[in-house]
Amino acid sequence: MGGVFTLLIFRDLEPLEKSLQQQRAFINSLAHELRTPLAILSGSLRRLDRKSPLAAPLDRALNNAIDETKRMAALVDKLLLLSELDTDRFNWNLKRAPLDQFLDQWLNSLVADDRSKVHMHWPSTPSNCLMEFDQLAVNRIFDSLLGNSLRFGGSDVTFTINVVVNSSFVDLSFSDNGPGIPDDQDVSALFERFSRLEAHRTLGEGDGCGLGLSVVKSLVEGMRGEVLFEGESPAAGASKPFKVNLRFPIVKTISGEHVVQVDVDPKVQEDVQTDQV
Repeated sequence: MGGVFTLLIFRDLEPLEKSLQQQRAFINSLAHELRTPLAILSGSLRRLDRKSPLAAPLDRALNNAIDETKRMAALVDKLLLLSELDTDRFNWNLKRAPLDQFLDQWLNSLVADDRSKVHMHWPSTPSNCLMEFDQLAVNRIFDSLLGNSLRFGGSDVTFTINVVVNSSFVDLSFSDNGPGIPDDQDVSALFERFSRLEAHRTLGEGDGCGLGLSVVKSLVEGMRGEVLFEGESPAAGASKPFKVNLRFPIVKTISGEHVVQVDVDPKVQEDVQTDQV
């Protein structure tokens, strides 16, 4: 009776996968259906706002309705984007170019006030790194992280991006000098869907739905990157800084010559998407 036994359990995961696909399809359909009525509602509210001045209570109510409609529209857009990424329907427009070209294009897209708050620390030769990015996805990732810092950090916040080039990958480290987050708050959990910051960041701020950082994570992973978290141990009772590191693979290292953006072959783009499913 002293023999060794092995217990094998087989489980059919097809029903679970089918249920997940149905859930994603439902969210995608719901987001599409909500877009039109929200656009009509938003347009009607804006027309009302342009009419003759309303009494103070009515004006406040109208402004609240406009703000809430904008928030709902943003929520629907994020749900639709996440659904497209989940179901491999996102239309990637990958291009190969030196790293600094992608980052410069994002910086140039910012309004002057926001750009003044961004401090970029470059390596000595950033142009030597040929990257494969979707510029619109890069802009959305950086805009979301910068917007998060501006909302929670106040008017004096400084948003720092530290670029570190390694032999096969690039690290883009993001941090700010804002109030930070509670020591017991798991930073990685903030990148999960419908997760929001707690106490030490001002209540009522943020996108109100906890999807902004999950969009960042999905877009990063869609370009074969990963989100890493830099931890620091603050003093007892203190907040810890919000620090996030995005790591992306280098396509190749190039030697000083001028390189322009080139499109990535559609088959390669398809392979990128398939790898993420």
